Amino acid sequence: MKPFEIKFKHIGEIRHGSPYNLVELSHNANIKINLKANDDWQDKQSWTRSGDFVALVKWNFIKGEPGFIIILLDTNTGEITKSIRILGCCHKIRLSNDLCLKYQTYTLISEKNEEKKYGLKDGSMKLN
Repeated sequence: MKPFEIKFKHIGEIRHGSPYNLVELSHNANIKINLKANDDWQDKQSWTRSGDFVALVKWNFIKGEPGFIIILLDTNTGEITKSIRILGCCHKIRLSNDLCLKYQTYTLISEKNEEKKYGLKDGSMKLN
């Protein structure tokens, strides 16, 4: 069960015509959470079944190249853990109770010497 609700508002495309969004984050938590509402959030979240943790996606552009980091929030303490930067646009995420995060990115999938080709790529990481 989720101990509070996270909402996304002021939803807009990250770039004109893009299916990926930039949003403002709001919540109704009873604990102190050190997350800025307007801080390059994407409209993706995933909760553990227990509701003890939630994963949020934050854009991370470097020299115009899209990437993102995952913010893991302990819903009991407000403690935050950040992932490494992941290249591409986050397409979807799924967080399990053991804090294993599976994600899918839209990114460059061709090899260096090939013609540039973009597509979906799966990844996973342990967050803790």
